[in-house]
Amino acid sequence: MSSSQKLKAGGISYILQDNSVFPDMTVEENLLMCAYLKENTDEINTSIERIFEKYDSLKVKRSKPARVLSGGERRLLEITRALVMEPRILLVDEPSIGLEPRFIDMVF
Repeated sequence: MSSSQKLKAGGISYILQDNSVFPDMTVEENLLMCAYLKENTDEINTSIERIFEKYDSLKVKRSKPARVLSGGERRLLEITRALVMEPRILLVDEPSIGLEPRFIDMVF
């Protein structure tokens, strides 16, 4: 199995410590990038819409390039990208590093 297949089969997603958004892609395109292991388009769209329902700050900017997001919003986008795969286990490296206190609660 490839690394991607192992992660999918194990229900594992991970979030790096470093900034990993694609700045020239929209918020929605960033979420779609992390759904590449899912085969069912309806399932992908449902998962993404569920994220937008929960995080209004991303929803209102869904068509904007990720580079316009604040630091906290970028970190939230990184986390929600991992959540698109609906993992059983989420590995997170320093989720609050470099964030303003008002964003730490939102991220957690």
